[in-house]
Amino acid sequence: MLSYCYTEVTPLFTIMDNPYIIYDVFQVFRIGSNVTIQFVFIDTQLLTASDLGCLPSNDSGPQWIWIENTLAASTSLWLFVLGHHPVWSVAEHGPLESEVECLRPLLIEYNVTAYFCGHDHTMQHLHEEDSSVEYFVSGAGHSTDPSLCHADDVPPNSVKFRYGPWDFFSTHGTFSHVTVNSTIMSVTYVDYEETTRDKEG
Repeated sequence: MLSYCYTEVTPLFTIMDNPYIIYDVFQVFRIGSNVTIQFVFIDTQLLTASDLGCLPSNDSGPQWIWIENTLAASTSLWLFVLGHHPVWSVAEHGPLESEVECLRPLLIEYNVTAYFCGHDHTMQHLHEEDSSVEYFVSGAGHSTDPSLCHADDVPPNSVKFRYGPWDFFSTHGTFSHVTVNSTIMSVTYVDYEETTRDKEG
């Protein structure tokens, strides 16, 4: 996701006539007659500004309202939310309070299929017990980071997969490949040698 600070410099990526807000709905896709996919892009740089010490928390109020209204109105079979910062992550930056306390309840309440993010330079899949939401960190397009410094800050047994060199920072990247049909979503992690590292069905 584009950062809040960059929009202060240029209006090039302005959405909704506000140079400080970058969030929108990518129109629903249809696959056949009964499969719909909706992508909801959110500006977590703004949502987490108070955590990061950039902005007062009330500046994010309109976006929280927009997120809830958008998720509540969705009728898509697959509902994906995408932001820069993770809700859950075991790596260098880890989870942020505003994501866990404010975004996570909305994802659960409105039956979001999955939340995709980056920020931490690793590939992770996390899933909480008693929740239908899948959390995917896909931030290693350029490099992978071995950090596990927030391993104790995620729910017990929630880490289903993590990819990254265990003892050094690698400049080799990894990407995610996502497919869906009427019943299954699969996320495949592919490393720089084109080796499939994980697949969730």
